[in-house]
Amino acid sequence: MSLLLATAVAGVAAVLAWRWRRRTLRLCVLAVTTVPVLFLVVVVTGEVVPDLVLRAATITVATVVLSVLTALLWTRGLPQLVSRRDRSGVAVVCAALSAMYAAVAAFLLVAADDTASVADAEVLVDRDQFVASRDAPARQAGVLLQGTLRGPTGSPVVAAHGCVTVGTHRLLLPGGRFPDRYLVDFPGGPPVVVAGISSGSQAWEWPADGTGECVLRTGDPVVVWGHLRGAMGGGATSYTGLADVRIVAVGDADTFLASFRPAAERTGRMVVVLAGVNGALAVAVAVAGVHTCRRLTRTGTDDPPRITWRSGPR
Repeated sequence: MSLLLATAVAGVAAVLAWRWRRRTLRLCVLAVTTVPVLFLVVVVTGEVVPDLVLRAATITVATVVLSVLTALLWTRGLPQLVSRRDRSGVAVVCAALSAMYAAVAAFLLVAADDTASVADAEVLVDRDQFVASRDAPARQAGVLLQGTLRGPTGSPVVAAHGCVTVGTHRLLLPGGRFPDRYLVDFPGGPPVVVAGISSGSQAWEWPADGTGECVLRTGDPVVVWGHLRGAMGGGATSYTGLADVRIVAVGDADTFLASFRPAAERTGRMVVVLAGVNGALAVAVAVAGVHTCRRLTRTGTDDPPRITWRSGPR
């Protein structure tokens, strides 16, 4: 359902962009609002992976900026060019914009694929599996370490982040308390040192405490998604620990995968739609450049070019 809505939003935006192709202000407003609307549609219609949403939102800031520049170029720049000598400038500008759109699309696809790789992560539930994974070639998808959280003495709450539940949706709030590292008790061996997370977007299914926070407590069963790395601990703790931690979840591995994978697939489809939008914009800019170059070839004058690559008087 959300994928259909997101596709419909993208389609409506495309139709409006064509109808307003000569309206600078309207095109700029459309460029600024379309991406937030796409995110809003997906977030309010089902479960999402906040970490992937945040990464995609950061990447698509570039889409908004590029779209505003494209709107200005389309409505103010290209129509005013009349010299044949501007063809090379048009080709360079349009090729650069098209390449940047394509790069944004690629980054979005990588982000979606990276989150979907949780399905390929190796689940470690005891020391024998831990040692075998440590001694085997590293997996690109990483591992899911299942254990029990050990907290500092006298403090039942190990970490917390702001959250509020609205209906069936849990919304993240700014702020949080996150240690630099965690200790996870692991069956059959010493505790494993786990690198800390830095945002509530990397927390999954932490219980709400009723005061506007979702908390991680000593003794909670946890699943940590990260990569095995040596020199993380030593002495009373395992020498090999978990670095590059993506998610810290409460529960066991089966419960985590049962809830996280569908949300990752759903969010990933939305990110793929965004990548497709950027790909379409890359093609549109390239076509606009070709069309302008052909127009200047047919009807252009021999006046000095308006696009120059040097400062000072022409």
